[in-house]
Amino acid sequence: LQTIFPSLKSMKNEFAFLKKIPFLLPAAWLIRILRYEKEMRKNAHKNVTDALKIGNQRIELMRKYKIIE
Repeated sequence: LQTIFPSLKSMKNEFAFLKKIPFLLPAAWLIRILRYEKEMRKNAHKNVTDALKIGNQRIELMRKYKIIE
């Protein structure tokens, strides 16, 4: 849970508004979670594309060395 909901002390470094208005910590958690989710969606497509490229390269190598036909 501490990974998802870090302490106010550690969140102050990332969100400057928490230094003046510490009771907005739950809002900062939400912003952080939404930012993380957006980043994960963005990277998911890239990861799938990269995996397909690597898979195709491996298949070509296996064909080259006549492991598969």
